[in-house]
Amino acid sequence: MTLRELLKETPYKSVFNTIYKLFYQEKKYLNSKIIEADLAYSKVYETLLDLPEKEAENHKIYIAGIGSISEDVDVCFLDEIEDEIYSFDFVSWSDIIDMEIFKTAKISDLECLAHILWEITFWGFSQEEIEKQKQTTLEASNEE
Repeated sequence: MTLRELLKETPYKSVFNTIYKLFYQEKKYLNSKIIEADLAYSKVYETLLDLPEKEAENHKIYIAGIGSISEDVDVCFLDEIEDEIYSFDFVSWSDIIDMEIFKTAKISDLECLAHILWEITFWGFSQEEIEKQKQTTLEASNEE
């Protein structure tokens, strides 16, 4: 199943409720922060579904369990040709939307999608925000 297919078959509200349960609930955020996150994830959800189709041969979204609880999940970029796993930092959403999801973690598809959305929004809730952070990070690494 690809990321696009998973998005299409999973109702947004169920996904956000899972994101809330996994990442926000224990931190006791104010309701305004939760509403803000809900709106941001809703926009990301729609943006992803509106992306043009793009073939992603030899690359997969790799979901691995790294602990005993469902929060201990790693979302990575799998390059099958190089047989390497890379960080998902700064990967373009248009590059991953039609990637197959390869899941070794024992979690539901709903939790899988929640973890993917959490990971791809780590640096921001839009491609522009993420690209800006990528440039800032590259500039900072070049200064050293």
